[in-house]
Amino acid sequence: MAYVFNLWNLYQTGEYSCEFDVTPADLSRIKDGTDEFIRACLAAFNVMNEPAGWSVTPFRSYYYAEYIESGRPWEGRWDIGWTVRVTLRLPLATYRQRLSE
Repeated sequence: MAYVFNLWNLYQTGEYSCEFDVTPADLSRIKDGTDEFIRACLAAFNVMNEPAGWSVTPFRSYYYAEYIESGRPWEGRWDIGWTVRVTLRLPLATYRQRLSE
């Protein structure tokens, strides 16, 4: 079964690390993530380095809410998401160079 997520804001936090936000499109939880999921997220950002480790932290954000004026319950105005922090096996030099081109 395939699931769809929205990936946001890839940010390089160090030579071997990056982070990004994930919001659900048709699935409500990602728990701790899996190797396959983290690799797929990195590939979507064109980061082909292998993950050495990661952490997943849940959050709620007004920023990602779609219907902020709709009268939906607070869950619809403060949508759930996750910040994923990844440590990579190789440095992100190629990614950084691509951004500066």
